[in-house]
Amino acid sequence: SSWESVQHTTCGQLADELRAEAAQKLRTLASGQPVLGGAQLPLTDEALHIVLRDQRHSLKSQWEEQAVGNEVVRKEYWQELKETLAREEAMVRVQNTRLADQRLMEGLQAWQRWLDDDGTTTSVEQICNQLGGTMDKVPAMPLSRAGRAALQAAARRVSAARSAVAATMAQHEDLKRKAMAWGQEAAQQEGTTRSELESQKARLGELESQASEREQAAEEVQGQMQTTDSELRDAKQQLQRLLA
Repeated sequence: SSWESVQHTTCGQLADELRAEAAQKLRTLASGQPVLGGAQLPLTDEALHIVLRDQRHSLKSQWEEQAVGNEVVRKEYWQELKETLAREEAMVRVQNTRLADQRLMEGLQAWQRWLDDDGTTTSVEQICNQLGGTMDKVPAMPLSRAGRAALQAAARRVSAARSAVAATMAQHEDLKRKAMAWGQEAAQQEGTTRSELESQKARLGELESQASEREQAAEEVQGQMQTTDSELRDAKQQLQRLLA
């Protein structure tokens, strides 16, 4: 009938108009551009859910106001419209995840550079706010991956720092042991040298004592020789007197 034709035509045209309008908004959103209201990908799961829910409610209101015909016809076209938009919304969610991964990768690269640069002027608060600000605007799955990656990077840096400290401590202990060994060796050498000097001193004293004794003995012998010579002269004189 003509009424049935009018219902289908009117509902079909309205569904096409609303579909085109909604699809355009969703594609703009998926491209990373802001849409009416300021929403812009990437968004958290909750924030994106609210954006998509509000758009569906807006479309539903327009449909209810403008669609004509009996409930069966209107419900049929509305269902087709919802299914089409569900596919567009799924693409937005995929794109939201992709853009989130992209932003998080940039944040993680900055995080890794900060971890690797011991001379950086960026404070802990600054780099954490930078990465945290990005994490606050992404869905759960990319957030989980990025959080795990950031934690692993930090753990690797801490492990490397600990290894460096352990190596430095080991080197310090090795140098300390060597210094002590050198000190002990020097002390031993000093003790040996001192002992040798004492021994030489004692030997010298012994030689000096022997020389003194020999000199004294020589003096005694010389005295005895003088006494004997005097006695011989006396004996010679006596003998001469006897022979005269």
